[in-house]
Amino acid sequence: MQTHPSVSSDELERLMGFVKPLLVELETTQERRLAVEYVLGLVGPSERKTIEPMVRATRGGDRAPAHERRLQEMLVEGSWNHRSLMLLGAERLLNTCPELVAYTLDDTALLKQGRHSVGVANQYAGCVGGLANCQAIVTAGMASEHVSSLLAAQLFLPASWCTPEADERRRACRVPSNVQHRTKLQIGLELVRDVRDWGLPRQPWLCDSGYGESAEFRHALTIAGETYVAGISLQLSLWPLGTRFAEQAPPTGAGRRPTRLRADARPQNVKDLAAALPRSAWQNVLWRQGSRGPQQGRFAAVRVRPARGITRNNSGGTVRPQDLQDEQWLLVHWPEEEPAPTKAWLSNLDASTDIVTLIRFARLRWRIERDHEEAKGVLGFDHYEGRTWPGLHHHLALVLLADQFLALERLRPATRAVSRDASQASVSP
Repeated sequence: MQTHPSVSSDELERLMGFVKPLLVELETTQERRLAVEYVLGLVGPSERKTIEPMVRATRGGDRAPAHERRLQEMLVEGSWNHRSLMLLGAERLLNTCPELVAYTLDDTALLKQGRHSVGVANQYAGCVGGLANCQAIVTAGMASEHVSSLLAAQLFLPASWCTPEADERRRACRVPSNVQHRTKLQIGLELVRDVRDWGLPRQPWLCDSGYGESAEFRHALTIAGETYVAGISLQLSLWPLGTRFAEQAPPTGAGRRPTRLRADARPQNVKDLAAALPRSAWQNVLWRQGSRGPQQGRFAAVRVRPARGITRNNSGGTVRPQDLQDEQWLLVHWPEEEPAPTKAWLSNLDASTDIVTLIRFARLRWRIERDHEEAKGVLGFDHYEGRTWPGLHHHLALVLLADQFLALERLRPATRAVSRDASQASVSP
């Protein structure tokens, strides 16, 4: 295999050293060799991260149709498990980089033309701020203040792909028969279970309000023994501070015994609860020194109970005992120059957690947006042109290995050519 000007021999040696031990899922020596070449093409200089331009880059500009077919077969025909490969890379990265302190969870859209690519539909795409013809990918990542990487990715299959009318499309795209429509929240919880079952260390999960707004999602994380710092909207209902819940008195005559607890207050949304906090609850907190100077803001952190039940929304002064959620942290950001709070988070971290730790985790979630941008702009996360379920997920798995390698490169004290290109993509918190 030839190298190319943007990858030095030292970098190539480190890339091989990172990728080769992870390819145990691939059955043959040729598949493993082709997978290494594919990852090299992803971090290489070609602007389009598809097979033909990557082969031209690694082979000095010569067209090699037979070799391109072999690479395509490795992606589409290989029976290797994409999730295991991703998690092997994540395990290697976590063992090498103990400063990774949290997991991130989000989804991103891959814009598409036509209707034949697996999972494509007219659905919400955050990159355009509305509906678009796209695929949606749920991703998990690892993050610290200075380095982050994606660790897992799974296609969201819209309900329109799970009807009898879609059988022909499913067969053409080789969608496994056991794969049915699941919400992004359900897929996110599957990725959480994958991380836990793989034996990766327990760390807080960070997500935006698309996930944190769901009481069912937060409850499932808590039941699984996971901690989280999850964004919520300012309209989420909470029981006011110090609300007490008591059993209702039984009726004096005939009648059923009351099954609900009576609260001595009514729920408030986050905005109203924040406005009712005493001035002493607010602190101007410097949570880190960033490249753009001190990162600071005005925050309050208080213990609350979410009022939205697991099965229904309780708007009155009573609540079913099974819907009474545990007390947890509410973190609110309210800049002094703003007329109302701007952001809020819920967290089930321990009651002894200090406000600086809460803020650092809450503000760390932006790293997954940066990871999406880098994976698309540098590594071709959204460049795959095939249409099948196996091909797409095998491409995503190899992109994630490349992303994990670049994360390790960033930790090196000297600036490296491979990571220099990657660092150009960034998202401000």
